[in-house]
Amino acid sequence: QDRHLLPLVRSGARVEAGVAVTAPAKEYSHFLRRATVFLLEHGESGSVGVNLLKPTLLTIGEAAHGVVGEKLGENTLYMGGEIGGRGAVMLHAVPDLEGAVEIGTSGVYVGGIKAANERVDDRRNSPSDFKFFFNYVKWPAGDLETAVAEGRWRSFALPPDLVLRQDDDAEPSDLWNLLARPRRHDDDDDDDDD
Repeated sequence: QDRHLLPLVRSGARVEAGVAVTAPAKEYSHFLRRATVFLLEHGESGSVGVNLLKPTLLTIGEAAHGVVGEKLGENTLYMGGEIGGRGAVMLHAVPDLEGAVEIGTSGVYVGGIKAANERVDDRRNSPSDFKFFFNYVKWPAGDLETAVAEGRWRSFALPPDLVLRQDDDAEPSDLWNLLARPRRHDDDDDDDDD
């Protein structure tokens, strides 16, 4: 269903905040097997990201009662990783949302929960414009760059629609499968894509 977005995907992107990385086909970590991780942070202290398609059985309202309004609270909470302690993270593509900060140059933003509640309550935004994650994935400094340089992990610049996709019936590997398809380099003519 997301194949129409493939021409917007840029493989071989520089590893930085706002880029997604896909696990190798034979990743040993059960949690990261066929995972696509969106990087929230990348720098001297390492890389932090969220696994994009691992829904939990909880809604954000159940997990963080009183933090979000009733309408926004019905959104599924995604398990972003195995490391905790940061609470929930809200991602979206609403550039003018008060309190939001763009992640790299991805067109994906983090934060602005109070404004998101207000905008959903007065119907300026749909609850589906916002995606919530609990926990995260972390790499020590240099590890992810090495994994990408060695070809074990692959990096992609994704359109916000793929990052923010919310499909509770999707398999966590669906996005990985979509990106695993062999692709030409970005400097090739995109008109030939199928």
